[in-house]
Parts: sequence; C-alpha cells; structure tokens
Amino acid sequence: MFHQYSHYPHRSKIPSEHLSKIDEFREALGEELLEKAWFFNDDFSLLRWLYGYDFNIPAILPNFKYAVCVLTAVKLDEHSEACDKEGNINGYIATLKPWTEYFPDGNVVYVMSCQKVHPRSLVKCAPISDLFKVFMIEVGLAYLQIRRNEEKLDTKLGLKMIVDMAGFHKDLLYPPTLKVFINLLKLMQDVFCDFARNLFVINAPFMMPSIYGMVKPVLSKQTQDKITFLSSDFHKVLCENIGEENVFVKYGGTLIPSGDKDTGDLRMGGHAPESLWYVFFNSL
Repeated sequence: MFHQYSHYPHRSKIPSEHLSKIDEFREALGEELLEKAWFFNDDFSLLRWLYGYDFNIPAILPNFKYAVCVLTAVKLDEHSEACDKEGNINGYIATLKPWTEYFPDGNVVYVMSCQKVHPRSLVKCAPISDLFKVFMIEVGLAYLQIRRNEEKLDTKLGLKMIVDMAGFHKDLLYPPTLKVFINLLKLMQDVFCDFARNLFVINAPFMMPSIYGMVKPVLSKQTQDKITFLSSDFHKVLCENIGEENVFVKYGGTLIPSGDKDTGDLRMGGHAPESLWYVFFNSL
C-alpha cells in the first residue's frame, strides 16, 4: 500500500501514513540510539531507511545499528566540524592522507572519473581499512551537506552522480582491487540507504555489459533502477537533470572550474608514487 508515492517529497507532501511510520520507526529505535545517530535523526533520513526497506522496520533495525557503528567509528562528527572550517569537502579530504589525491571522487554532485585511476599503486599506499575509512568520511560529509540543503528547501533530496568511463583501462579490473571497490560500493549502500538519486554513466566502453555484470550482484534493485547509461549526446541529459550551472563545461554545462584544469578541484587519480607506498613494520 506504500508503493504509489513520490520518492522526493516536500515535507508538506509526505503522506500521513508515512509520517505515522516515521513515528513508529523512531519508537522502535529508541532515544538512546537516535542520540548516537544524530546524522540520521531527522524525518527525511528516517524516510530514506523506510523507503529503502519497503517500510519493514524489523529488517531495518540491525542494518541501522550497523550504519551508526560505522559512522561513529570514523568520527564523522569531528570530521564534519573540521570540514566546515575548511569550507570544501574535496579540500578537506585532501588533508587527511597524502594519497587521497590519487583516490577519485567529487562533491555532492559527484563526478567519478576512471581515466587516470591506478588501483594497483593506490592500494599499496595504506591498509585497506584506511581506504574504507576515508571513503566513509567523504560520503558522510556529502550526506550531511545534502541534509543541510534539505533543511533549507524542506524537501527530500538525493545524491546525483556522474561516472565518466572515458579512458577506461583493464588495470581497473585487477581482481584484488576490483573486489575492494565492490566492497566499498556495498558498504556505501549499507550505511547510506536510499542516498543516490541518479547515477549517470557516460563514455562507457564496448565491454561495459561485462563490467556492469561484475558489479550488479552487489547493487540493490533500488540502486539498479537509478542507473542510466547515456549515449554520446549525454551533455543534454546531464544539464536537464542536474542543471547546466552544476555541470562543468567539459561535460556540456556552464560551470567554470576553479584553477587551470577543466575538472577544477576534483581529484582525478593517477599513479601513486612509491614514496607514498605503505611500509609495514613488524615489531615482534
């Protein structure tokens, strides 16, 4: 009975039965857990969890608790405060670890470019746990930014993502690092339920069906439904869905990047130098 509704309603348009479910969900979570889960303690965030699990509150509870443990462990509250002082998510993430320059991502409108990413060298820069931690911090900061926008607009919002596959190379399919990437995707889904709104894949290589076949098993049906593979005329679609003022000129919009690069301050990846490679010292 809950299937015919807008996924991104204004607060005044949230159906009464959904508001009742939010109250029921809050009661099931309890005040102590909600206090720990300050990043999810608002109606739109709770609505995401309800939408993501088709309003099945008993199924949500263990996953919600897991997400709270993850975000508490990475100290999202401390990073949020520090990022506010920095004023820019990309700029702040770059201060966490020297190798983040080689780990690609964007901002609230995410742009993920595969062209220069070199997983084999990146994975040598730190323990995999560090990679997961930085990833969770960055996505968490983007989530909090969207929450702030929701408070201003009083409307449920979501992440819009551009995945640029231009320059795709087979090193991206290196099995050990591909497994890490797939686990990162799964973790993002588990922690940030119903966060993505649109995922646009552009400049896809001819082997895209095979690549997608490797990733698809870990994607929820809800996430799969939000993925759109665009043809060579993607510029128009991106501008219509994201707004040309939010799309770089490189991708057909009017957004002028800062600095002297056509991608502004987005971290585009690259070959991580040996000077950043992780060295394990065994003290035994």
